[in-house]
Amino acid sequence: MSVTPWSFSRLKAFEQCPKQFFHLKIAKDYKERVSEAMRYGTEAHRVAEYFIRDGSPIPPKFSYMQKVLTALNNKQGVTLTRNLHMIFLFQI
Repeated sequence: MSVTPWSFSRLKAFEQCPKQFFHLKIAKDYKERVSEAMRYGTEAHRVAEYFIRDGSPIPPKFSYMQKVLTALNNKQGVTLTRNLHMIFLFQI
């Protein structure tokens, strides 16, 4: 039994075009071009994860996220972070 991580963006990508999703994520026979917006989003997710998980400082570039991330970090409950963002785990 293995566990496959899924996120909102992966689900949306599958919903928009199952064939493209297959080639990008399953067969991996096509590489998606990474835009500047995608790089920025990946960096923002990394900053959020490191802040919540490790207490790492937030760089000035992302200071606008400080208030929200602090409030989120102060909530009670179980914190799950893995590989930038982990939303759901499904068993297959």
